[in-house]
Amino acid sequence: MVTAIGSAVIVNRTTWTTLATLFALIAPISYVILTVIDARLAAPLPVSWANAIVLAIVAFGLWRAGVAVKKYVAKDDTRMDAIGAARVALGAKTCALGGASLAGYFTAQSVIGIHHLAVPLYRDHALAAGAATLTAVILASVAMLVESWCVIPPDDDDNGNICHTPAT
Repeated sequence: MVTAIGSAVIVNRTTWTTLATLFALIAPISYVILTVIDARLAAPLPVSWANAIVLAIVAFGLWRAGVAVKKYVAKDDTRMDAIGAARVALGAKTCALGGASLAGYFTAQSVIGIHHLAVPLYRDHALAAGAATLTAVILASVAMLVESWCVIPPDDDDNGNICHTPAT
């Protein structure tokens, strides 16, 4: 949720409860839809190993940006500025929500593959979806960590708000 107060924009921190709720909604809905598709096509929707690789690269990039924000908040020497820190905070929130959603989707894909482990196609499917689930959870976790680094200390903020930037 984004709230505007005066010239400041306040971004509320993402909670683990929000991520768990999102996961709990996406996983069963995805499972039902994927089961219907699997029954009609007689094959699972493909899951590539590239999904896990891309999610891992995004998590690493977010972590690197978060380290720069952490240095900026600590007033260490860095190329990060306030606008960049706000962008990283928003990116972290997006990655947290996206990671939880993708974890739910790939969990459903994994369960479908596990139901037919005797078939090599489904076994490979379950492994790739499991790897993607794991990296989606890692992405969401890294995003939550980075988001916690984006908190402006109370002495730097006149109103005691979290992650505020001037409204444009």
